[in-house]
This record gives sequence, structure tokens and C-alpha cells, in this order.
Amino acid sequence: RSGVSLNTAYLILMRFCNSGPSEVQMPNDVSTAHRRRSYNDKFVRRGPSAFPSAVRYVNDDYAIPDTTLPQGNRLTDQVCRIEKISTVFSLPAPEPDATPRSPDTFLASELVECDDGIYFVKNIKGKEVRRRIASKFSVVAKARSSSSSDWGACLEFVDADRVTHEVFVPYRSLVSGSVFAAKLASRGAFVSSNATDVHRLREFVLTHDPGVRATIVSKPGWEGSQFIFPDASREGSSCERIIYPAADPACSAFTQSGQPAEWKSNVATLCQDNSRLVLAIAVALTGPVLPLLGGENGGFHFSGTGSTGKSTTLSVASSVWGPPERFISTWWGTVNGIATNALQRNHTLMVLDEMGQSTPKDAGNVVYTLGNGQDKLRANQAGNPHAKRSWQLMILSAGEVSLEQHLASGGIQVMAGQEIRLIDIQADARAGHGVFENIHGCANSAEFSDRLKQKASNCYGEPGRLWIRALADPTHRPELLQQIQAHIDGFEGQLPNNADGLLRRGARRFGMATGVAEACIRLGILPWPQGHAAEQIGKCFNQWRTTRGGGEALGMNQTMNRLSSFLSKHAASNFPLLVTKGIVPPTNCRKPRNPYGYQSVSSDGTDFFITSDVFTEKIFAGMNPRHCTKQLVDAGVLIPDKHGVNQIVKYIPKSGAMRFYHVHLATPSQPQRDALTAPKANGV
Repeated sequence: RSGVSLNTAYLILMRFCNSGPSEVQMPNDVSTAHRRRSYNDKFVRRGPSAFPSAVRYVNDDYAIPDTTLPQGNRLTDQVCRIEKISTVFSLPAPEPDATPRSPDTFLASELVECDDGIYFVKNIKGKEVRRRIASKFSVVAKARSSSSSDWGACLEFVDADRVTHEVFVPYRSLVSGSVFAAKLASRGAFVSSNATDVHRLREFVLTHDPGVRATIVSKPGWEGSQFIFPDASREGSSCERIIYPAADPACSAFTQSGQPAEWKSNVATLCQDNSRLVLAIAVALTGPVLPLLGGENGGFHFSGTGSTGKSTTLSVASSVWGPPERFISTWWGTVNGIATNALQRNHTLMVLDEMGQSTPKDAGNVVYTLGNGQDKLRANQAGNPHAKRSWQLMILSAGEVSLEQHLASGGIQVMAGQEIRLIDIQADARAGHGVFENIHGCANSAEFSDRLKQKASNCYGEPGRLWIRALADPTHRPELLQQIQAHIDGFEGQLPNNADGLLRRGARRFGMATGVAEACIRLGILPWPQGHAAEQIGKCFNQWRTTRGGGEALGMNQTMNRLSSFLSKHAASNFPLLVTKGIVPPTNCRKPRNPYGYQSVSSDGTDFFITSDVFTEKIFAGMNPRHCTKQLVDAGVLIPDKHGVNQIVKYIPKSGAMRFYHVHLATPSQPQRDALTAPKANGV
């Protein structure tokens, strides 16, 4: 009869199809209650065709293998037989559906969306019963990546506090498990804990197509003319909806407090006439311009001992985007952890305080990782490479020592590439107030620092968004970028013609920060007079050039520092004196077993004869020896032979003719000369 239980239907099926109970039976893991709930109660409402349809659904739902039965007794054959002998039961053969639906689709069709939520509707003895199983949510778009992969649904709902949430649910999480239910619940939505209800909701989301498409992005920042913040908020417009699935508003450091006018009067005005503070604010605003002008990652490190105001400088810069106490990170962390944080700061600013908390090795790796703008390459479980994470950002850092000093404390020689990625700025402005040059009427620098920190903690977040809105406007963007480029060219034009490429990279970074600050002054985002940023940042640029040797190449300085440091450390112990006129070698010291070379002292300086392996593998290990050799030859420090060959042949008593790199250092001051000419090894 119509509505006969599924167990009874199977007994009838086996009787009329000559099948034994062992050949066709219900799976053991399906309870009787599940059979009645899932089939009997459901098909009783569907009329006379319930029995043959039930067999089809059982075959689809439980995948009973037809191949386990002999020909003629398979379920597909049995269904046909039942349809033929349906007249025995006075039941008409089931009419084929034009658009057959699976049980899962049928489950989703039992859901009704109401104003206060989603209800499951059930007919019990002719009476409709409703049960609320979830908060009301809408499937607003189907989303996928730019490569048409990682498809999912974009859901929207309103929580109990009337806050609208946008949640991306990947389709792969809907196929199995209840990850999406937990995701909705964590954002404040009500979701039934009943597994069947969750299954119905999953099917509802899977089968619903709103007809709208959206694009998934893997990181915040610019996506076309729209800027996505880590909390999923947006500035600018886009032809298609942009979704950032990893957004977490609760953990975002990009929040706002106060009005733009408050930040200008309480924070930016106090920074006027303070070169380090002006530079910090300009760098904070430069991040969004990097992808638009093809700029490279990099930043500035404020170094200096004592409480000079370095942390206050970082707080002021952080207030451009969010609360300083949440925006500032420390150097104390793994390289992978800092790289993950950098991904969240894409196209904005990364702030790191207290370099001394990191190990020298980690600090060097962090500088390279942030500067290169990409994460360490990793493989997945299948051995294929993971999708590489990348970012573009500006960096602000502070510490009691410079990067070079910090690496040297661990016996690591700083590379020129590391120095240019994180330009060192002396925190002391030489005005008697540490970082500050103008304390704006405060009694001392400590009072001014506390006042500035408090203001930055109360007013934050608005300047960065105002700048993003200006850049997102297609009518203003070309003019703004052209003005910034003019300042970049201006700073680079201040360098001499023989300036090294590293020095030019540094000048372009100073120029870009200046151009951004001047553009913000014209837009009214910064309250300073026109040209003020160029003047103050120019002071920092000149100080950096002076520290680095003016127009001298940074790479040459690094090469000379490496050579001088090595010779100062090993001249007395590993470079025996050659006998020269007027110099009497001591006789009370032993000759080193494996000397690094030899030295001779004359009135015009000291000549070192360095063996080839020491020159390439010890002094300039990790560097390009050919490049270093060329730099030393050009500087007149390395003396080639008369044929222009970099290594010379020199006769050494008791050893014969040998090849050396001949390094000549001009006569140093008397204390330095005494240090070099006090060998501990026998002369030769």
C-alpha cells in the first residue's frame, strides 16, 4: 500500500523478485528510526509512487552494489519488475519526473525562510509543524578566485546586536563536516546543533544560486581600484564584489577613533618641525603607493641608546592606520610569524619595535624576508609547492643598536642588501631632546613624549583611509602619482653621477616618502605648510648620506668595513712581518703554522699580502669576490701587478714565490699603527 514501511517494502520486493534476504537488505549501520524518518514519513506524503521511488532512493543513497547480485536480481531490474507487477497492488506505475530530484535537494526544499530565521517544515498527520533551525541568512553571491577555483558561497546575516556580517563558506567545507555551522555561530548566528538540520542547511547553501558572482582575494590591499582592509572593510569601487575570506574584524588593527580634524590638531600638529616624526608619518602613508609606482619593499630603522623617543615615533606612525598598542609588533617572534603578520599589512605599514629582542640570525632573515616581499617556499603533503605568499609594504623599526651592530654581536657581517632594505637613521636629532627638535612648549622631552603618545592612542585610523580614498579616485590618482614621481626624481638627482645603485635605491625611498607627504599636505590630510615635509625629510636624508660617506657607494663601504675588520682582528696573530729596511721583527714569538699571509710596514702605510683562499673564503665569505676585488682596485686599496692581474707573485724567504692579493692601507693614526705593528708571530 501507499506509505508502507521500508522494511515491509523490502520483504515484498524480495518475495516477488525471487531474492533472498541475504541478497538485498538494509545496511547494518542504518537504524530503524532513521529508515522511518528518512523514507516512510517522507514518502507517505508522496502518494502511490512511493514504493518504487523508495527503491531508487535507497539505491542512490546507500549505493547498494548491483554487481553483487546475479543478473535479473539486481535492484535496477527489480524496480522494473515492481513497476510491471504494480497492478497486483492496485498501484499505478510511477510517472517519470521531468526534473528528478535527489533526496538532498528534497531536504533543502523543506526549509522555509522567514523574517526571524530559517525553519524546517514537517507535515505530521496533515498538520504543518515548523521548527527554527538557524538565524536568517542570505546567499548573496557565488565566489571564486581569479583562476576560477576555490568556489564557495558568500553569506550575509545580522547578529543580535544588529551588526551585519559577511561570511565566505567554501563549497569543500559543505561537502562534509560542519565547519560552516561553527563559522556562522562564531559570528553570532544561531545554528541548530542537530546534525540533520545542519545537513539541510548545507544542502540549502549548495543548491542556492543568487545569480551574482564575487572574486576571492588571498590578502588585503589593492584589488583593481578597490582597497580591501584586513577587517574586510573597503574603500573605492569595483565592477565585481571582492571578498577577503581570511578577514577577522576582532583581530584587525585597522580601526578608527576620533575625527580626522582631531588627529591633525592633536597628533600631526605636534610633529611639525620634528624631522624624525615627519619621516615616520610619511613612511606610514607610503605603503599604498608602492604597487602603483612599482616601488620596492623597505623601510627605516631608528637606532639610539636610552629613552630618546624611538617608541613614541613608532606610535605616531601607527596612529595613521590604527591603535598603536595593537598595530605595533616586536622583533620577538619567528620569521614565519612575522611573515604572516606582513601579509596582513600588505600595501600598508609594518612596525617592529625592540630589535634587541631578536637573535642576530633571525633579525637578518627577517630583514631579507620582509624586503624581498615573499615567504619561504614550502611543499604540501603531495610534494607540490604551496601557493607562495607575497606582499608589498613599508617598514618602520626601532632599537638601541643598528642592524649592523646587532648582527655583528652574533658574529654576522651585515650585507649591503640588508642595509639598504632597512636604512639606519640615528634617533638622536642633536637638538638636546633625543628624537625631538621642537617640543612645542613642554617642559622637557619626556613630557612631550608622554603627551604625544596619549594623543596618538586616542585619535587614530582616519588619515590612512582618507589617503586611500584619494588614491582610489580615478580622476585624482594620475596627478597624485605624477607629483610623487617628481619628488623621487628630485632626491635621486641630488646624488653624484658616480653614486652606487644601492645609494640610488635609498634616495628613491626618501623621495617617495617626501612625495606622499607633500601630496597629503595638498589634500588637507596633513596640516603642515607646503614644502615642510621635503625640508624635514631632507635632514634625515643628508644625515644618512653623511653617515654612509656622502656620495660614496654603500657597497664599497661594506667591502672596506669587512676588510678593515678582518685585518684589525688578525693582523697581529696571523700576518707575520716581512723583514724590511728599518723594521726589526721580534724574536720572542712563534710563527703561525698556517699564516693568512704576510705584512710589511713602511713610512707610507702597511702592505698586506693575503693568500687567495683567505681573501675569498674568510674575508669576503658570502659576498661576490670579483665585485669586491674590482671595488678595491678602483679605490686604490688593492694593488695589481704591472700587467693588471689582481694577484701578484712575491718571493717569501724559506717558502719561495707565492701568489697574493696585495692590499695597501695608507698610514693610519699612531694608535692604529701601533695595533697593526705589534705582531705576536715571528717575522720572516
